[in-house]
Amino acid sequence: MGIANRRDHLTAAVLFWNDQKEKGMALKQIEISNKQLESDISKYKLKIEQLPVLLGELRNAEKECKAGKEHLKDESPLQ
Repeated sequence: MGIANRRDHLTAAVLFWNDQKEKGMALKQIEISNKQLESDISKYKLKIEQLPVLLGELRNAEKECKAGKEHLKDESPLQ
């Protein structure tokens, strides 16, 4: 096996290893997030059906906050 061919095999092995590691990290993060979500649901006595409503409220609050910041930028005397 020549040097270039060996490098190709090593590169392929490293890329495969990194891909497997990234998939494992993603699966671990899903597991952690699910446990945290279950904990928060029981802690705050929520129901699964309430989550889309809460998400909508958070998104509306985000839009209002961003709109308020843009409004403040327009009125700033320092600009």
